[in-house]
Amino acid sequence: MAAVSQISHHGTAGRTYYQRKIDEGMAPKSALRALKRKISDALYARMIADARRAAPTTDPGRPGRADGERLCIQRDRLTPPTGSSDKPLPDHDQL
Repeated sequence: MAAVSQISHHGTAGRTYYQRKIDEGMAPKSALRALKRKISDALYARMIADARRAAPTTDPGRPGRADGERLCIQRDRLTPPTGSSDKPLPDHDQL
């Protein structure tokens, strides 16, 4: 959707990239696919940069997350840590 919007407006960076790819000999569908990939790569890079900036800091002098909030980096994503609950599971025999 973003790529189609970019190529429909003249003077945008997306339209310029799309036209350059066509001028290089790419088919229009391939040029559109290349533009989609470029947009998704830019979005992914921005999300990773934002996640790293939001990661907890170990330096107490630097502002960061509140005490007690923890996030773990798993597969390049920040997620809450998973672990066992402090409460024991109920006995199934007593139910």
